[in-house]
Amino acid sequence: MGLYLVPASSENIKKTLLHDIDIATAEKFLVSSDLNKLKELLGTERRFNCWAMTEGTRSEFDKMQKGDTVLFAEKSTGSFKYKAEVFFTAESEEMGNYLWTYVPNKPWKLIYFVKDVKEVNIDKRTLVMALGYSPNYEVPGAIRVKEEYLHDIIDKYGSIQAFLDAHLKQGSKNELGNHAVKNEEADLKEKIDYVKQDYERPETFVKLIEEIGILRDDSEHKERAHESLVEHFYELLGFNKHTEIKYRQGRVDISISYQDKVIIVNEVKKDWHLTYKDKNSVKQGYSYAIENGARFVVITNGDYYAIFDRSKGLDMNSNLIGELRLTKLTKDCLSILGMLKKENLKNIL
Repeated sequence: MGLYLVPASSENIKKTLLHDIDIATAEKFLVSSDLNKLKELLGTERRFNCWAMTEGTRSEFDKMQKGDTVLFAEKSTGSFKYKAEVFFTAESEEMGNYLWTYVPNKPWKLIYFVKDVKEVNIDKRTLVMALGYSPNYEVPGAIRVKEEYLHDIIDKYGSIQAFLDAHLKQGSKNELGNHAVKNEEADLKEKIDYVKQDYERPETFVKLIEEIGILRDDSEHKERAHESLVEHFYELLGFNKHTEIKYRQGRVDISISYQDKVIIVNEVKKDWHLTYKDKNSVKQGYSYAIENGARFVVITNGDYYAIFDRSKGLDMNSNLIGELRLTKLTKDCLSILGMLKKENLKNIL
């Protein structure tokens, strides 16, 4: 498997890494053979993430294979901010023109489709040095890490992923290392707090809480599993599956409708450390709510829920109704939970 280092603007990251693309876009531009293969690889999924190279990096593109890892260095941050896995490649200048802006004579025509997009935030200087490059190497364009460098990495760490994981845990050496250590400390603190405090476990939610525990223990799970938890959550609140609880409405992960009107948009994340302070997630949720006319915005990982009411106050902070964690429910959380029940929510709409 190969490893690619790719510079990326925040604008384009938002377009096709943080936001996924509907298959209808590919249907407009890809030749039938590529489109059929893409659909086969997507299975029942209707949306995808993608990135691209220009003709000037064709030699790197031609080496790209399914399963290769791509690290995206967001410009002006000094960090690799996102990681993804390649699952398909295709060429389409028209699709590239449609998705991304470009300078004259350099269209983004060499497109690669990626999955498992994750935020990593690894210090760029530290990583390029570990890969054998100069500490001042700026990653001027998409590059495939030299095979001899990768061989050394795999001999030492066993795999590319193990190498990246090691750099995620270097607490004193880079920003993400500090973040990773803090996450480990937070996990331990949560376990201690859980033992110390007697949390509420409503009978209705016992099975869902158990499902959350099972998912947390599965390090290989996909984001879709979090969406399944959210769907189950709203079913327990009285909403009907399929008619009122809907997956992937436009760019919304899960929307909740009442009398054919979207009332809640849910931005679902895989991050177990998600909070209402995650500004990017909240902004995404708000942009979807504005598009759909939804009053409520929820950011969630299936366990943690932060609820915003756009009719309250003038900004996001004043819109925040509250937050709750199903695995650590307090009496205050129960009142928020009660408000979200369909029978109660319909009375305040």
